[in-house]
Amino acid sequence: MSIRSEDWVEVWEDLMSARAWGHRGLRAGLVLLTCVVAWAVPNFSLFADLIGSFMMTIVGFVIPPVLFLGTFGWVKGKGGAAWYHWILCSFCIVVGLIVMVTGTINAVKNIITYYEDGGD
Repeated sequence: MSIRSEDWVEVWEDLMSARAWGHRGLRAGLVLLTCVVAWAVPNFSLFADLIGSFMMTIVGFVIPPVLFLGTFGWVKGKGGAAWYHWILCSFCIVVGLIVMVTGTINAVKNIITYYEDGGD
């Protein structure tokens, strides 16, 4: 099986396209942002607590029921979400938002306490 020169030209054009360079720029920007955060945050556990309490509760508790209701909730007739689905999904969303708010407040308090104590 041989590779034709036209195939190489197509691969090269794909690699040099504006979209590919946009993806490379986004990747480089995210790596740079990660380096800046690692340099700027002296105590990573406090930063991880803040990000975890804010983002992971959204990812774990809020987004799944919202996607479920978005997919099945508004379907009329057979196949739509039943009333108990609405109750369970609403309960998950409310609990997730409460956990997110209390966890984020606690993480911010821990960060403030850390810096008030001199950062040791």
